[in-house]
Amino acid sequence: MEKGKLHQYFDSNIQPILNMAIGVLFMTIGYLLGHMF
Repeated sequence: MEKGKLHQYFDSNIQPILNMAIGVLFMTIGYLLGHMF
């Protein structure tokens, strides 16, 4: 596999997962902060 294809593969597969993880993280933090104060 060439480096370009591999990079493209990671971009199209990791990016959405990363975005989702960050979204869940912020939602969790917001939820916890909302219930603590």
